[in-house]
Amino acid sequence: MKDKLEQFQIRRLESLRFWLLHAIGSIHTYLSGQVLQSLGFILEKVIIQADSLDTIISGNDRDYLQEEKFLLLHDYYKM
Repeated sequence: MKDKLEQFQIRRLESLRFWLLHAIGSIHTYLSGQVLQSLGFILEKVIIQADSLDTIISGNDRDYLQEEKFLLLHDYYKM
């Protein structure tokens, strides 16, 4: 009887482990996709408005850092 109870508990823990791994992976994929997509739009805007390579590089560094902080805070407060 004790062995059956242990096996049942082990299976439940394994199910919980797989569910948690799936949930974390899904959350990571969603957040990464949202941030990367938004940053891609910003990069496109910088490239269109740029008149030199230096402008693209400087705009890329500045806008990515500011926008990434905003997006992460926005998602945090939106929940």
